Amino acid sequence: MKIIFRADASLKIGTGHIMRCLTLADELKNRGAEVGFICRDLPGNLADFIRSKSYDIYLLSATDDSFDENKSKYNEWLGVSTKTDAVETHGVLLNFEPVDWLVVDHYALDENWENIQRDVTDNILVIDDLADRPHDCDLLLDQNFYAEIDGRYTDLVPKYCQQLLGPKYTLLRKEFRDVRSQIKKRQGEVRKIFVFFGGVDATNMTSKIIDVVVRAGLDTINFDVVIGSTNPHRVYIEKLCEKVKNITLHIQVNNMAQLMSEADLCIGSGGTVTWERCCLGLPAMAFSVAENQQLLLQDSAKAGLVYVADVETPSSDEIEFHLKALLQNSHLREHISQIGLNTVDGKGVLRLANMLIKPELELRLAVLSDMEKIYTWRNDVSVRQYSHNPAEIDYTKHQLWYEKIVDDCDRPVLIASIAGKDLGVVRFDINDYQAEVSIYLIASMQGNGYGSALLSAGEKWLIQYRKNIKNIVAEILPENIASQKLFESSGYVPNTIRYQKSIASCL
Repeated sequence: MKIIFRADASLKIGTGHIMRCLTLADELKNRGAEVGFICRDLPGNLADFIRSKSYDIYLLSATDDSFDENKSKYNEWLGVSTKTDAVETHGVLLNFEPVDWLVVDHYALDENWENIQRDVTDNILVIDDLADRPHDCDLLLDQNFYAEIDGRYTDLVPKYCQQLLGPKYTLLRKEFRDVRSQIKKRQGEVRKIFVFFGGVDATNMTSKIIDVVVRAGLDTINFDVVIGSTNPHRVYIEKLCEKVKNITLHIQVNNMAQLMSEADLCIGSGGTVTWERCCLGLPAMAFSVAENQQLLLQDSAKAGLVYVADVETPSSDEIEFHLKALLQNSHLREHISQIGLNTVDGKGVLRLANMLIKPELELRLAVLSDMEKIYTWRNDVSVRQYSHNPAEIDYTKHQLWYEKIVDDCDRPVLIASIAGKDLGVVRFDINDYQAEVSIYLIASMQGNGYGSALLSAGEKWLIQYRKNIKNIVAEILPENIASQKLFESSGYVPNTIRYQKSIASCL
């Protein structure tokens, strides 16, 4: 499978877009995908870093003589006109054709740009968090927390587009999942503080925090300060840190999760680092360093995910006041820590990768000896809640039902597994040329993006073994929004609460 990323890093944009794309790229590469990057040659780009990770990168020129000076802020970040970028990107993609997935992570690109790429790829994933422009995409990821996130992209993406919304899908590196498993409850006094305002920190909040540390006399607390290699204030920050004994400066680290795990509190910005902190239960005081972070931090603070002061550009006095308030409130820090752990589990990249590269599932017909475990799976509240009868199932009734259908060729029950581990169940009720499908994932396997692969595996089985079937239907309750989105993104057309798909064209 061939997957190409179009994203940029620069002194204006920062490094966040590239870094989260690299997280996804690493997971896809581990699954056997051929991955490449298309980036523009802007000041502060991460081309060398991308190459150091053994990815091919194609740099586009940073100049465009026809570029309109009356450009928007995000077009300015692009460095050229959107049309120029679309044409140049298309030219590079032709060298890769066919491209299985094009991943776009750039605030300056929209549906017009994406539409131009459609003849070289059938599948486009857009990573966004602005919700300020339409997209022509098949998948859209917005990994941030917003109070009203469900309707943010309703009129901005095609109806068939599957929307992956919220911190559940945050793209975090494997190191965060590994370190999370070792995290102990954060309580007691603060002994170490982690400071990070992104790879670039164009507003130089890092220096302001260092000044506060000195003036507030916080010499009993150790500080780990992290900056990126492209930070424009690097030399100044290095000189500041040399004068303060309890500050350790780290530049372009590859052990971010470990540093966070050793801290009791964080001072930093919004963006992806918000979800890194939550994944490790690290309470934080955060400040917006970009316009697109303001609403994110406001809504996150209301949900108890972070401590945010009611000032956009805080003075040193205000920072010191809020920092000391948080240092003196262990109950609030513990609350923020627990809310974060409950919100972000670090598996978002696995869920997304499972949707881009559907895992190979094995299907087998259920037999009589499977009766008890199917009863246990089906009776779990996470499965029952979306059934027509959500009540707990009586075992005797289940036994009678199961013994009746297990050998019925028109009501096949299939158990799916991956790498030898049971995953879920697909069941068909066949009537002439039509089959009604119902699927569910085992409770322990839910939330990892396997639903699409399970449905696809069931369809392939039906096409192979019941060649007379022309249509598949599925009946989904109105409140089961997740299943509705799954079936719609898999080509099913809604008809009241029933979904239908013609598979004649698949033969």
